[in-house]
Amino acid sequence: MEGISYKPISPATNLSALIIGGSGAVGREIIDILINSPNYAHITIPTRRRIEKWNLYKEKELEKIKFIDIDSLDDILNIKEFANIKTKFFPNTKFDTIFCCLGSRVKLGEEAFRKVDFEYVVNAAKLAAFLNVHHYSIVSSKGANANSCFLYLRVKGQADEELMKEDINCISVHRPGIIKDRDNDSRIGEKIVKYVPFLDKIFSKSLAEAIVKQDILIHQKNINQKKIYIHSEIESFLDSESNYC
Repeated sequence: MEGISYKPISPATNLSALIIGGSGAVGREIIDILINSPNYAHITIPTRRRIEKWNLYKEKELEKIKFIDIDSLDDILNIKEFANIKTKFFPNTKFDTIFCCLGSRVKLGEEAFRKVDFEYVVNAAKLAAFLNVHHYSIVSSKGANANSCFLYLRVKGQADEELMKEDINCISVHRPGIIKDRDNDSRIGEKIVKYVPFLDKIFSKSLAEAIVKQDILIHQKNINQKKIYIHSEIESFLDSESNYC
């Protein structure tokens, strides 16, 4: 894609990333950045559908990508089948990072919402542990709290707490404010509150850029930590002079 240019940050080069939730607003932006970043050599995208945007990538850009066609996320996130999943989908592949950008809608019902935002999110962390991935990076939500009276924030908080228990060297939970331009994947609440002043807001592209910059620094400095990043910390990643972690 045009308009994005990044300088490699040594020694964090030749990185390999697995994107779960790549068809969502933030996932799409992360993929765009990784394709144009010299720091990443391999990008694996499990997907039920290949979005039109991916057809616009140039041949050289597509050389970095491996699409894995799946019927559902159960195909790669069934914890009882991880050994078979690795053999079938990820043979001879060593991932440095798993980016998890999953997110569903409460209006689909509590069971469906928990399936995506809790079970799949936690199982993706378990997959990272199984594959010995150094960094598990996830998009959560500001206000996530396991004891919240709101289903959305409660499930997000419960997932955040549970995945932190996994045996992974580095876990980054990003809790941004309102994502202003998630037009392809918008929530009704976001459409309303994005016009309310004084609330934390961020564009999906900026959020993706912050997440990728942080990932590069994680590998550059070989950081081992489990941390939740609030909105202001996420925004600070966008400052190239800042201390990212």
